Amino acid sequence: GCTFCATGTMGLRGNLTSGEILEQMVHADRILAREWEEKWSQENESERANINTDKSYQGVPKLDLVRNVVFMGMGEPLDNYSNVVEACRSLVNRTQWNLAHGRVTVSTVGLVSQIRKLTNELPEINLALSLHAPNQDARTAIVPTASRYPIKTLIQALDE
Repeated sequence: GCTFCATGTMGLRGNLTSGEILEQMVHADRILAREWEEKWSQENESERANINTDKSYQGVPKLDLVRNVVFMGMGEPLDNYSNVVEACRSLVNRTQWNLAHGRVTVSTVGLVSQIRKLTNELPEINLALSLHAPNQDARTAIVPTASRYPIKTLIQALDE
């Protein structure tokens, strides 16, 4: 793995399934909903008696749930391509999470074939390229895949 960060030195222990990725969204949404409920009840203590038991809180502006997702850190997302893509599809699916196009980003150190595949399969997903260095020599010293995917090749893949 990469030697420039602590998680890269831990080694690969496995990939998350698409379900495990989406489960993180469920947890994040629950935390945000709980925070909203606590904040609202503190600010409106006198009105608590008027809250519907179904917790619909009509007329009360609700804080947003998760609106942006970035796949990055603790491994290369594009090495887990099928699970990441399946999760991305669920995140932008109107009947599931319904995140707006452009609100989901996959960050990569630059796996060219997967970059091309992702941009063709899911054009509504943003792609972030983590170079980690200002030039190819410095990048090769710290990013294991850099010698296979030089910056020039990455730029060509992104331009396609």
